[in-house]
Amino acid sequence: MRLVAQGMAKQRSVLRAEATEQDINYELRRRTPWLTEGIEILRAQVSLHVDDHTRSSAERMAQLRRETALEDIARQQTAARLRFMQDEILRTPATARLYLALEQNAQHGALPPGTDINEIVRDAQQWHPQAQWVVIAQLLHTFLTNLSAEDRGDLLRTVRGMFEEYGEKELAEQLPVALHEAPQGRPA
Repeated sequence: MRLVAQGMAKQRSVLRAEATEQDINYELRRRTPWLTEGIEILRAQVSLHVDDHTRSSAERMAQLRRETALEDIARQQTAARLRFMQDEILRTPATARLYLALEQNAQHGALPPGTDINEIVRDAQQWHPQAQWVVIAQLLHTFLTNLSAEDRGDLLRTVRGMFEEYGEKELAEQLPVALHEAPQGRPA
């Protein structure tokens, strides 16, 4: 009987001593009468007591486990939100702007007053993956990735000259003097 009680008690939390005591006594009642070595046990009962130090230690450990679990959940939620923002929200400036407008408003799904929905729609259409300028930018990126550093510098000087020739001196001045690194992709 003692082994039954000890075995069950080891599997339980000291914070649930009353429930453990009830479960052990139920199991002991279920197993009696019990005949062992010529002795018949007709009735057995346990009473559990947890000292204050053990209980407070167990409570602290349980609190730490809860806090750790909540921190893990918060980290997982943050990581999922970042993935969502990178994959969906930050793909285009128009989507990011619309998301920000919705996030800043307390009413779910409503745009804040003064938001120009037509401007947001124009932005979204402008940044659509099949928009002509987006396709051209992607092709230029691929082209630049395949150039050597010297060829990228030559192209940069050519583009600067084109800007100036078309009267866009300010744009020409905004171009970097040299492209030191290859665009993301293959190194030059």
